Amino acid sequence: MKIAVIGAGMSGLIVARELKKAGHEVFILEKSRGFGGRMATRYVNNDKSLKLDHGVPGFTADSSEFNSFVEALIKADIVKPWTGSITSIHSKDDRADGNARSQRYFAPGGMNSIGKYLGKDLKIHNQQRVVRLEQINDDHDNLCWQLKCDSGLLIEAEAVVISCPAPQTIEILKTPEDQENISGLIKKLQTVKYDPEFALMVVYDGIEPLEWDVLDVEDTVIKFISNESKKRDLGKVSLVVHSTTDFAISNMDKEREEVALLMLRQLHSVLGEWAESPNWKQLHFWRYSQANKWLTNDFMEISGNGTPLALVGSYMNGNSVEAAYLSGMKLGKHWAEHLPANK
Repeated sequence: MKIAVIGAGMSGLIVARELKKAGHEVFILEKSRGFGGRMATRYVNNDKSLKLDHGVPGFTADSSEFNSFVEALIKADIVKPWTGSITSIHSKDDRADGNARSQRYFAPGGMNSIGKYLGKDLKIHNQQRVVRLEQINDDHDNLCWQLKCDSGLLIEAEAVVISCPAPQTIEILKTPEDQENISGLIKKLQTVKYDPEFALMVVYDGIEPLEWDVLDVEDTVIKFISNESKKRDLGKVSLVVHSTTDFAISNMDKEREEVALLMLRQLHSVLGEWAESPNWKQLHFWRYSQANKWLTNDFMEISGNGTPLALVGSYMNGNSVEAAYLSGMKLGKHWAEHLPANK
Protein backbone atom coordinates (compact mmCIF):
# COMPACT_ATOMS: atom_id res chain seq x y z
CA MET A 1 0.00 0.00 0.00
CA LYS A 2 1.00 3.61 -0.48
CA ILE A 3 1.17 5.08 3.03
CA ALA A 4 1.70 8.71 4.00
CA VAL A 5 3.21 9.57 7.38
CA ILE A 6 2.69 13.14 8.60
CA GLY A 7 5.54 14.20 10.88
CA ALA A 8 9.14 13.02 11.08
CA GLY A 9 9.58 12.79 14.84
CA MET A 10 10.59 9.56 16.54
CA SER A 11 7.20 7.85 16.24
CA GLY A 12 6.76 8.82 12.58
CA LEU A 13 10.23 7.66 11.59
CA ILE A 14 9.85 4.35 13.41
CA VAL A 15 6.44 3.50 11.94
CA ALA A 16 7.68 4.47 8.47
CA ARG A 17 10.70 2.16 8.80
CA GLU A 18 8.57 -0.76 9.94
CA LEU A 19 6.05 -0.33 7.14
CA LYS A 20 8.75 0.05 4.50
CA LYS A 21 10.40 -3.13 5.81
CA ALA A 22 7.03 -4.89 5.39
CA GLY A 23 6.96 -3.95 1.70
CA HIS A 24 4.77 -0.86 1.71
CA GLU A 25 5.49 2.30 -0.27
CA VAL A 26 6.00 4.90 2.45
CA PHE A 27 6.71 8.61 2.35
CA ILE A 28 6.89 11.25 5.09
CA LEU A 29 5.67 14.85 5.00
CA GLU A 30 7.52 17.03 7.53
CA LYS A 31 6.85 20.72 8.10
CA SER A 32 10.39 21.52 9.29
CA ARG A 33 13.72 21.62 7.45
CA GLY A 34 15.10 18.70 9.49
CA PHE A 35 13.57 15.74 11.21
CA GLY A 36 13.61 14.16 14.64
CA GLY A 37 11.04 16.38 16.37
CA ARG A 38 12.27 17.41 19.81
CA MET A 39 15.45 15.39 19.22
CA ALA A 40 16.71 18.70 17.89
CA THR A 41 20.14 20.25 17.50
CA ARG A 42 21.02 23.84 16.60
CA TYR A 43 24.30 24.85 14.96
CA VAL A 44 25.92 28.11 16.08
CA ASN A 45 26.31 30.47 13.11
CA ASN A 46 26.26 27.45 10.78
CA ASP A 47 29.37 26.08 12.49
CA LYS A 48 28.80 22.32 12.25
CA SER A 49 31.36 21.70 15.02
CA LEU A 50 29.51 23.91 17.53
CA LYS A 51 26.15 22.31 18.23
CA LEU A 52 23.60 22.48 21.05
CA ASP A 53 20.69 20.15 21.78
CA HIS A 54 17.84 22.58 22.38
CA GLY A 55 15.06 19.99 22.58
CA VAL A 56 15.50 16.91 24.74
CA PRO A 57 19.13 16.82 25.99
CA GLY A 58 19.03 13.02 26.36
CA PHE A 59 16.68 10.18 27.21
CA THR A 60 16.18 7.13 29.41
CA ALA A 61 15.31 3.56 28.42
CA ASP A 62 13.18 1.24 30.54
CA SER A 63 11.41 -1.33 28.36
CA SER A 64 13.32 -4.28 26.91
CA GLU A 65 12.09 -3.37 23.42
CA PHE A 66 13.41 0.19 23.61
CA ASN A 67 16.64 -0.97 25.25
CA SER A 68 17.26 -3.23 22.25
CA PHE A 69 16.82 -0.22 19.97
CA VAL A 70 19.22 1.84 22.11
CA GLU A 71 21.80 -0.94 21.91
CA ALA A 72 21.57 -0.76 18.12
CA LEU A 73 22.14 3.00 18.30
CA ILE A 74 25.18 2.44 20.52
CA LYS A 75 26.63 -0.09 18.06
CA ALA A 76 26.08 2.41 15.25
CA ASP A 77 28.00 5.00 17.31
CA ILE A 78 24.96 7.30 17.44
CA VAL A 79 24.40 7.40 21.21
CA LYS A 80 26.39 6.72 24.37
CA PRO A 81 25.49 6.18 28.03
CA TRP A 82 25.52 9.47 29.93
CA THR A 83 27.85 9.29 32.92
CA GLY A 84 27.35 12.80 34.22
CA SER A 85 25.43 13.96 37.26
CA ILE A 86 22.53 16.29 37.95
CA THR A 87 23.34 19.07 40.39
CA SER A 88 20.48 20.58 42.37
CA ILE A 89 21.04 24.24 43.07
CA HIS A 90 19.19 26.53 45.48
CA SER A 91 21.55 29.45 45.00
CA LYS A 92 24.95 29.90 43.35
CA ASP A 93 26.62 29.08 46.69
CA ASP A 94 24.48 26.08 47.65
CA ARG A 95 24.91 23.00 45.45
CA ALA A 96 24.30 19.29 45.98
CA ASP A 97 25.39 16.67 43.47
CA GLY A 98 23.11 13.75 42.70
CA ASN A 99 23.12 10.99 40.12
CA ALA A 100 20.27 10.42 37.68
CA ARG A 101 17.83 7.74 38.85
CA SER A 102 17.80 5.85 35.56
CA GLN A 103 20.51 5.28 32.99
CA ARG A 104 20.44 8.15 30.54
CA TYR A 105 21.79 8.32 27.01
CA PHE A 106 22.96 11.19 24.84
CA ALA A 107 24.11 11.69 21.26
CA PRO A 108 27.71 12.98 20.96
CA GLY A 109 27.00 14.14 17.40
CA GLY A 110 23.83 15.94 18.47
CA MET A 111 20.36 14.60 19.21
CA ASN A 112 19.35 15.26 15.61
CA SER A 113 21.81 12.55 14.56
CA ILE A 114 19.24 10.00 15.78
CA GLY A 115 16.63 11.36 13.38
CA LYS A 116 19.17 11.48 10.55
CA TYR A 117 20.12 7.86 11.21
CA LEU A 118 16.48 6.70 11.24
CA GLY A 119 15.51 8.68 8.17
CA LYS A 120 18.49 7.98 5.92
CA ASP A 121 16.68 5.35 3.80
CA LEU A 122 13.21 6.91 3.91
CA LYS A 123 11.47 9.15 1.40
CA ILE A 124 10.99 12.42 3.32
CA HIS A 125 9.52 15.64 1.94
CA ASN A 126 10.72 18.48 4.18
CA GLN A 127 9.08 21.88 4.63
CA GLN A 128 5.71 20.42 3.66
CA ARG A 129 3.04 21.23 6.24
CA VAL A 130 -0.17 19.29 5.70
CA VAL A 131 -3.15 21.64 5.90
CA ARG A 132 -5.92 19.45 4.51
CA LEU A 133 -6.82 15.78 4.51
CA GLU A 134 -9.77 14.45 2.54
CA GLN A 135 -11.06 11.30 0.91
CA ILE A 136 -11.34 11.28 -2.88
CA ASN A 137 -11.60 8.76 -5.70
CA ASP A 138 -8.32 8.14 -7.53
CA ASP A 139 -7.84 7.61 -11.28
CA HIS A 140 -9.03 4.00 -10.92
CA ASP A 141 -12.14 5.10 -8.98
CA ASN A 142 -10.76 3.68 -5.72
CA LEU A 143 -11.26 5.64 -2.53
CA CYS A 144 -8.04 7.12 -1.14
CA TRP A 145 -6.71 9.98 0.99
CA GLN A 146 -5.56 13.23 -0.58
CA LEU A 147 -3.12 15.34 1.44
CA LYS A 148 -2.70 19.03 0.62
CA CYS A 149 0.35 20.93 1.86
CA ASP A 150 0.70 24.68 2.39
CA SER A 151 3.14 24.70 -0.55
CA GLY A 152 0.32 23.55 -2.82
CA LEU A 153 1.67 20.01 -3.08
CA LEU A 154 -1.06 17.37 -3.47
CA ILE A 155 -0.28 13.73 -2.66
CA GLU A 156 -2.56 10.69 -2.66
CA ALA A 157 -2.20 7.72 -0.31
CA GLU A 158 -4.16 4.61 0.54
CA ALA A 159 -3.45 4.95 4.27
CA VAL A 160 -2.29 7.78 6.54
CA VAL A 161 -0.40 7.96 9.83
CA ILE A 162 -0.35 11.25 11.74
CA SER A 163 2.66 11.66 14.02
CA CYS A 164 2.24 15.20 15.34
CA PRO A 165 1.45 16.77 18.73
CA ALA A 166 -2.22 16.30 19.60
CA PRO A 167 -3.36 19.91 18.89
CA GLN A 168 -1.74 19.86 15.44
CA THR A 169 -3.28 16.44 14.77
CA ILE A 170 -6.71 17.84 15.65
CA GLU A 171 -6.32 20.65 13.10
CA ILE A 172 -5.53 18.11 10.37
CA LEU A 173 -8.40 15.82 11.39
CA LYS A 174 -10.90 18.68 11.25
CA THR A 175 -10.46 19.03 7.49
CA PRO A 176 -12.14 15.86 6.09
CA GLU A 177 -15.81 16.39 5.23
CA ASP A 178 -16.87 13.00 6.61
CA GLN A 179 -16.34 13.36 10.37
CA GLU A 180 -18.39 10.37 11.47
CA ASN A 181 -15.43 8.10 12.24
CA ILE A 182 -12.98 10.89 13.03
CA SER A 183 -14.98 12.78 15.67
CA GLY A 184 -14.20 10.11 18.28
CA LEU A 185 -10.48 10.54 17.69
CA ILE A 186 -10.75 14.31 18.03
CA LYS A 187 -12.68 14.01 21.29
CA LYS A 188 -9.92 11.87 22.82
CA LEU A 189 -7.16 14.11 21.51
CA GLN A 190 -8.76 17.14 23.15
CA THR A 191 -7.98 15.63 26.56
CA VAL A 192 -4.22 15.74 25.90
CA LYS A 193 -2.52 18.71 27.58
CA TYR A 194 1.00 20.06 27.06
CA ASP A 195 3.56 22.08 28.99
CA PRO A 196 5.22 24.79 26.85
CA GLU A 197 8.88 25.72 27.30
CA PHE A 198 11.47 28.24 26.19
CA ALA A 199 14.96 26.95 25.43
CA LEU A 200 17.65 29.64 25.50
CA MET A 201 20.92 28.65 23.82
CA VAL A 202 24.02 30.64 24.87
CA VAL A 203 27.73 30.47 24.03
CA TYR A 204 30.54 32.29 25.86
CA ASP A 205 34.11 33.11 24.82
CA GLY A 206 36.92 33.22 27.36
CA ILE A 207 35.05 31.49 30.21
CA GLU A 208 36.72 28.68 32.12
CA PRO A 209 35.01 25.28 31.63
CA LEU A 210 32.20 24.59 34.09
CA GLU A 211 32.43 21.44 36.23
CA TRP A 212 28.77 20.48 36.37
CA ASP A 213 26.81 18.56 33.72
CA VAL A 214 23.21 19.57 34.45
CA LEU A 215 21.90 22.12 36.94
CA ASP A 216 18.44 21.42 38.34
CA VAL A 217 17.33 24.91 39.36
CA GLU A 218 14.58 25.57 41.89
CA ASP A 219 13.43 28.80 40.31
CA THR A 220 10.35 30.52 38.86
CA VAL A 221 12.10 31.23 35.56
CA ILE A 222 14.67 28.49 34.96
CA LYS A 223 13.86 24.78 35.29
CA PHE A 224 17.25 23.30 34.42
CA ILE A 225 20.44 24.08 32.51
CA SER A 226 22.27 21.62 30.27
CA ASN A 227 26.03 22.11 29.96
CA GLU A 228 26.46 21.14 26.31
CA SER A 229 30.23 21.55 26.63
CA LYS A 230 30.35 18.40 28.78
CA LYS A 231 28.52 16.30 26.16
CA ARG A 232 30.99 17.04 23.35
CA ASP A 233 34.20 19.04 22.94
CA LEU A 234 32.93 22.42 21.80
CA GLY A 235 35.90 24.53 22.88
CA LYS A 236 33.59 27.11 24.45
CA VAL A 237 31.18 27.17 27.38
CA SER A 238 27.85 26.39 25.72
CA LEU A 239 24.59 26.06 27.64
CA VAL A 240 20.92 25.40 26.96
CA VAL A 241 18.68 27.05 29.55
CA HIS A 242 15.24 25.44 29.83
CA SER A 243 12.45 27.59 31.29
CA THR A 244 9.73 26.60 33.70
CA THR A 245 6.23 25.98 32.37
CA ASP A 246 4.76 28.92 34.29
CA PHE A 247 7.34 31.31 32.84
CA ALA A 248 6.65 30.04 29.32
CA ILE A 249 2.89 30.46 29.73
CA SER A 250 3.28 33.98 31.16
CA ASN A 251 5.68 35.18 28.47
CA MET A 252 4.72 33.25 25.33
CA ASP A 253 3.15 36.33 23.69
CA LYS A 254 6.09 38.66 24.36
CA GLU A 255 8.79 39.58 21.88
CA ARG A 256 11.42 36.84 21.84
CA GLU A 257 14.28 39.27 22.53
CA GLU A 258 12.51 40.45 25.68
CA VAL A 259 12.02 36.85 26.83
CA ALA A 260 15.71 36.09 26.21
CA LEU A 261 16.78 39.11 28.28
CA LEU A 262 14.52 38.05 31.16
CA MET A 263 16.08 34.58 31.13
CA LEU A 264 19.62 36.02 30.93
CA ARG A 265 18.91 38.26 33.90
CA GLN A 266 17.85 35.23 35.91
CA LEU A 267 20.86 33.27 34.65
CA HIS A 268 23.01 36.04 36.12
CA SER A 269 21.49 35.41 39.56
CA VAL A 270 22.08 31.66 39.25
CA LEU A 271 25.58 31.50 37.74
CA GLY A 272 27.05 34.95 38.20
CA GLU A 273 27.41 38.26 36.38
CA TRP A 274 29.30 36.77 33.42
CA ALA A 275 26.30 34.64 32.41
CA GLU A 276 24.20 37.66 31.41
CA SER A 277 26.47 38.56 28.47
CA PRO A 278 26.92 35.63 26.05
CA ASN A 279 28.78 36.07 22.77
CA TRP A 280 25.96 34.26 20.97
CA LYS A 281 22.39 33.52 21.94
CA GLN A 282 19.25 32.13 20.36
CA LEU A 283 15.80 31.42 21.79
CA HIS A 284 13.44 28.65 20.76
CA PHE A 285 9.85 28.23 21.92
CA TRP A 286 8.44 24.72 22.26
CA ARG A 287 4.68 25.17 22.35
CA TYR A 288 4.16 21.42 22.80
CA SER A 289 7.26 20.59 24.81
CA GLN A 290 5.91 17.70 26.84
CA ALA A 291 2.49 16.19 27.50
CA ASN A 292 1.41 16.51 31.13
CA LYS A 293 -1.79 14.58 30.41
CA TRP A 294 -1.58 11.81 27.83
CA LEU A 295 -3.67 8.98 26.42
CA THR A 296 -3.45 5.37 27.60
CA ASN A 297 -3.41 4.02 24.03
CA ASP A 298 -0.38 2.65 22.19
CA PHE A 299 -1.91 4.18 19.05
CA MET A 300 -5.37 4.97 17.68
CA GLU A 301 -6.82 3.99 14.31
CA ILE A 302 -9.93 3.86 12.18
CA SER A 303 -10.25 1.54 9.20
CA GLY A 304 -13.40 3.09 7.81
CA ASN A 305 -14.13 2.10 4.23
CA GLY A 306 -10.75 0.67 3.31
CA THR A 307 -8.71 3.83 3.83
CA PRO A 308 -6.96 3.30 7.20
CA LEU A 309 -5.97 6.26 9.35
CA ALA A 310 -3.87 6.03 12.53
CA LEU A 311 -2.36 8.32 15.15
CA VAL A 312 0.96 7.81 16.96
CA GLY A 313 3.12 9.97 19.17
CA SER A 314 4.87 10.52 22.48
CA TYR A 315 1.50 11.48 24.01
CA MET A 316 0.50 7.82 23.78
CA ASN A 317 1.24 6.12 27.10
CA GLY A 318 3.70 8.76 28.21
CA ASN A 319 5.62 11.87 27.21
CA SER A 320 9.12 10.64 26.39
CA VAL A 321 11.37 9.56 23.52
CA GLU A 322 10.70 5.98 24.58
CA ALA A 323 6.92 6.50 24.52
CA ALA A 324 7.19 7.87 20.97
CA TYR A 325 9.31 4.91 19.87
CA LEU A 326 6.93 2.33 21.34
CA SER A 327 3.88 4.00 19.83
CA GLY A 328 5.39 4.04 16.35
CA MET A 329 6.75 0.50 16.64
CA LYS A 330 3.48 -1.01 17.84
CA LEU A 331 1.45 0.56 15.05
CA GLY A 332 4.14 -0.40 12.54
CA LYS A 333 3.98 -4.06 13.56
CA HIS A 334 0.18 -4.01 13.69
CA TRP A 335 -0.20 -2.57 10.19
CA ALA A 336 2.61 -4.74 8.81
CA GLU A 337 0.56 -7.75 9.90
CA HIS A 338 -2.88 -6.55 8.85
CA LEU A 339 -2.42 -4.34 5.76
CA PRO A 340 -1.58 -5.98 2.42
CA ALA A 341 1.76 -4.75 1.10
CA ASN A 342 0.41 -4.77 -2.46
CA LYS A 343 -3.14 -3.58 -3.04
